[in-house]
Amino acid sequence: MNRFQDHPVFASEDSRNNPLSATELGELRNLLEREKRRQRLMDVGELSDASIGQIDYAKLAERIYWSRRDREKVFNDDIFADPAWDLLLDLFIRSARDEQVSISSACHAASVPEATALRYLKVLTERQYLERISHPNDKRSTTLKMTSMGNTLMIQWLENFRSHR
Repeated sequence: MNRFQDHPVFASEDSRNNPLSATELGELRNLLEREKRRQRLMDVGELSDASIGQIDYAKLAERIYWSRRDREKVFNDDIFADPAWDLLLDLFIRSARDEQVSISSACHAASVPEATALRYLKVLTERQYLERISHPNDKRSTTLKMTSMGNTLMIQWLENFRSHR
């Protein structure tokens, strides 16, 4: 039995005795996913760390990143491709959290085909915004990290963005 079928938001008078169709279930799942993302953005909370009085730039970058993903759901996602920016946002956030970022994970975060993301990773590495780090025990494995320059430039941009709001 579907637990939503009796709820007035999810069921009309005619459908209260019928389970949701596959299309309706899909739409409900999309609605719930959007709400989870909205909550995640709200859970990011204040952008400053009260204990040290500093802006948490990773949280600000995360808000920007997830708002871009939400925008793709509302509009046709093929008109808003900006893989370099998505890569920089994702790597900045994850570097700030000291997370290891594999190349395949970074490619996924760019929301473009892998070959396209790889081309942008190459350019971002050549421009010294990102660096590739070989795994000490497995030379076949490489992770990505923001460089000091890339990190400084992202903070500069985020500070400018924050001050214009």
